Amino acid sequence: KYTNRHSASNDSLILVGTVMDLLPVSLTSIPRAHQQLNYRRDKKDFIQTLASPVFQRLSYRAYFGGGTGCLEDRSYFEEEFPGLKICEGDLHSQILKCKLLVVDHPGTTLNLALAANIPMIGYWNSEDWPMCEQSLPYFLALEKVGILFSDAEEAAKKVNQIWGDAQEWWNQP
Repeated sequence: KYTNRHSASNDSLILVGTVMDLLPVSLTSIPRAHQQLNYRRDKKDFIQTLASPVFQRLSYRAYFGGGTGCLEDRSYFEEEFPGLKICEGDLHSQILKCKLLVVDHPGTTLNLALAANIPMIGYWNSEDWPMCEQSLPYFLALEKVGILFSDAEEAAKKVNQIWGDAQEWWNQP
């Protein structure tokens, strides 16, 4: 139902985070405790690297609903980055209208963004987010064309570079 539904109607940049669970859980593919701390640091590095005009358009979608043992996300980033806007409400309707979406983990939002043809940058440490071998060629192709990065600062530099016309960048062959 989301196929090619993106229609940029505002000038927003949305960064979507996920749970930072520090307690070991079974049967999951999320990063472990020390990797979660690196994940948070990477997100901080990403935001710090954004150019000021781009930061002004950033809305951060903090993960909500984490239980005991999860790093608190929203208040941490609000304290680290005074003036940071928080993306609240229906995420799906907002990402369908944004100028550019940033995902910092492989998950549902990534799948939705690709299906909806939303201009997007992704970044995460592939060693922290295990994937099946069959998916690797697709992720390598995204890296090759400058959509997916393993380094948060490089992803932010790309956002700064394309911000002026993200749609034109996204529609390149």
